[in-house]
Amino acid sequence: ERSVPTESKSSTDVSKFVDAAAAYKGWFVNPDKDFRQDLEEGLLSNYKKYGFYHCPCRDAEDENENNKDIACPCRYSEDDITEWGQCFCGLYVSKSFHDSRTELGSIPERRNE
Repeated sequence: ERSVPTESKSSTDVSKFVDAAAAYKGWFVNPDKDFRQDLEEGLLSNYKKYGFYHCPCRDAEDENENNKDIACPCRYSEDDITEWGQCFCGLYVSKSFHDSRTELGSIPERRNE
């Protein structure tokens, strides 16, 4: 049975988390403020539902440990950013992608490989 998060999170908490994750990994956050806000709202909603920042662009198969691979930043993001310049949902991007303001594109899903 899943446990409900004991601490509440705010949109500010999510933004701080996203910034810290990007800084730690040496990535950049997508500069499109509206796009970022939409994804952060999805992260917050998923935190309230699952108890962790589950990628808002992927469906949870169930509510257990099997979904930890899609905790933000997901385990696939590093390879995606290296190969495509962006993670699957486009929240995190490479420096060159960020600096060029390249438009996001769809990239292949690695999760089911």
